[in-house]
Amino acid sequence: MKRLNKIGERYYYQRAVPTDLQETVNKKKWSVSLKTDSLRVAEIAAKRWDIFYDQEIVRLRSVDQQELLNAEATLRALGIPVPPDPLYSKEGNDKALQELSKRLRRLEGAFKDDRDESRVDFLKIAERGLSEIVPDKYERRDVARELFDGTLTPLAERALEGDRNQLQQAREQVSDIAPTDTPEMTKKRREALKTDLVDLWVETSKPTEQTEGDTRNATKELLEFSGQDDLRDVKKEDVVGWVDALRRFPARRKKLEWEISFRQVLELYDGRTYTPLSSKSIQKRFNLAQAVFSRAVKDGRLDSSPFNGISTPSFEATVLRKPFTIPMIKQIFSTEPLATGKLDGFYWTNALALSSGMRLGEICLCKPVDLVHQDGVWFFDMTAFKLKTLSSRRRVPVHRDLIDAGFDKWAKKQPAASIMGFKPDSKGSPSGLASKVVNRWFSSKVGISGEEYVFHSYRHLFKDLCREFGIAKDVHDRLTGHAGDNVGSGYGDFPIKVLSDAVNKIALPIKIRKAG
Repeated sequence: MKRLNKIGERYYYQRAVPTDLQETVNKKKWSVSLKTDSLRVAEIAAKRWDIFYDQEIVRLRSVDQQELLNAEATLRALGIPVPPDPLYSKEGNDKALQELSKRLRRLEGAFKDDRDESRVDFLKIAERGLSEIVPDKYERRDVARELFDGTLTPLAERALEGDRNQLQQAREQVSDIAPTDTPEMTKKRREALKTDLVDLWVETSKPTEQTEGDTRNATKELLEFSGQDDLRDVKKEDVVGWVDALRRFPARRKKLEWEISFRQVLELYDGRTYTPLSSKSIQKRFNLAQAVFSRAVKDGRLDSSPFNGISTPSFEATVLRKPFTIPMIKQIFSTEPLATGKLDGFYWTNALALSSGMRLGEICLCKPVDLVHQDGVWFFDMTAFKLKTLSSRRRVPVHRDLIDAGFDKWAKKQPAASIMGFKPDSKGSPSGLASKVVNRWFSSKVGISGEEYVFHSYRHLFKDLCREFGIAKDVHDRLTGHAGDNVGSGYGDFPIKVLSDAVNKIALPIKIRKAG
């Protein structure tokens, strides 16, 4: 059977089930959609599935068919349906064990309830029957308890023990045919590579979620390039080769391509025309991975770092971001969906950035519980957030124009996980997808193009507005979470009323639409 087939616009991996296993798996072939129309991507994915099914065949041949049949018969005898997924599969095995555990918990709970009810009834009856033999009512109650605990309880427990043993034996039967560990062809498997040095770095450095995700991704790529399973085994020549490979690594990949290894991505893009990683991205990966090894050396987990003696990759100066102009802001807010569309997370994200200078990542992290009302002021309490710098952990007042428009009422009704509703990207970044959505909208719909104008341009404009409306530098630095120029600026904080009054000095260049 040809294993790689194109059906319609998609490639599929198909493989014949060996004759001796067809009865076990109840099918004659395995078929998996590779979810791509690219032959090269499909060929790489097919190699992964070849490895998977090679190991699956070995595992299935180790399954004792009689044990499998006995386990299924036991489940039916207990009135437990055999799961749709077969018992030899991880999914089916887990479901059967979960159901057996549930039955055992119910059995123990029912026994306790029955015993408590029976004891009350028995004591009432026994006390009346013993009234002539034991005149004292307290002594009579003790005798009745002794009769119940010494005679009826052991009988009930013996009955319970029989039922309990039956369920436990069934658990053992099902567990005996539990699948052995087989490697999954997914990103989760790669993340399971031994990376306790990264965990150490996270514990001591307390990075933001995005920085932690970027660091785990960088060390994962280094591991995959080196061919090692443990960061302790990475050598200096691995780091040198990895940095060189990063210069050939694509800046953007399709969704399926996140599921294949670092070396497979390089192989896939070999000979193609594409945009490689920027030198700044390469330096960022290098610095994050280097920090993990430096921490491990300081903590005594490693004698030396494989990064020692390797120069940090240099990068060209980044594009100078520019503030939006007032005409640009009017153009943005007169473009759909901001002009007349739904007042949703997309609208309020832009309105908040304009009126507060908050970073997109900060906005995406905010939950309804973080919007606080105190001393007549609505503000976002981000003092406990994991943010870019310590100075970024702050309280940000909401401009009165947004409150008058009903933002606070709308925000409090949103799901607990996130006010704006943007989902994390594949690396776990809360603002990764939001950034792509908003910045692409600027260029494709609003007509604002150029690398110097992005969502961060709102933040630059807010600083300009603060200066225009006479807000003191130390105040607007605190509003935007910028560190001060001297040591004294790091002591204490402004009362929230002072920060709110400062924000409300700014006359926004557009009218905020009111929530219905």
